Amino acid sequence: PTGASVGAHTDHYDVFLIQTSGSRSWSYDDEPLAHSELVTESDLSVLNNYHAKNTVELKAGDVLYLPPEIPHHGVSTSDDCMTCSIGMRAPSQAEMVMAFAEFIAARCDDKQRFTDQGRLVNNHAFDDKDIERFKQTILSACTLNKQDWTQLFGDFFSEFRQLDALIETYPEHQGMLQKNPMVTFAFYAEGNHTQLFVDGETFECELSFALSICQQQQFKSQTCDVFNTLIEAGYLIPA
Repeated sequence: PTGASVGAHTDHYDVFLIQTSGSRSWSYDDEPLAHSELVTESDLSVLNNYHAKNTVELKAGDVLYLPPEIPHHGVSTSDDCMTCSIGMRAPSQAEMVMAFAEFIAARCDDKQRFTDQGRLVNNHAFDDKDIERFKQTILSACTLNKQDWTQLFGDFFSEFRQLDALIETYPEHQGMLQKNPMVTFAFYAEGNHTQLFVDGETFECELSFALSICQQQQFKSQTCDVFNTLIEAGYLIPA
């Protein structure tokens, strides 16, 4: 309704505010705040005593882009106000650490187990030697070479927050093809070695093929194993 608002706040990611109906007034700054104070009695991270530099009113069809950390405050100016907030979130440190842990765990040998110090009596106490042995057991599994880091980076960022539920396959399609807009494509090339990363999967291919797939939008059918696999997986769909 008119006058409704969630309050002034910032987001830690790119935001596209799309006005789908009615109108909303947005106040915002050009740069992140040097210092900010939050409203203590709110469950949300609402800025206290925020005074914006710019104000614009969005009507149906308008879009306002706000970079990360830019403070903004939206107030409805009509009873039929509807705004879609599309947040392009970058991965958090916690999400990257989780991906790292899962990558390591998948490579671990199940036969490698933690062993104690051969005590005959269990008195429910552990000491610094136990802690160090536990630490070294974990650290010994975390050694990655350059190829491992490349694999982890490519798999993680090509799969990050992808909408797998919207991926459909069209294996019998014979016409022009295009990249599935719900899928991220990336590649890494070093010397004669090129890896194409798509939705968390890795494909060995020629550099020219990786460049073509990543830089073009539409494709004719090709007699190539990787190309056919991309079609079967739903990463390439009818244009």
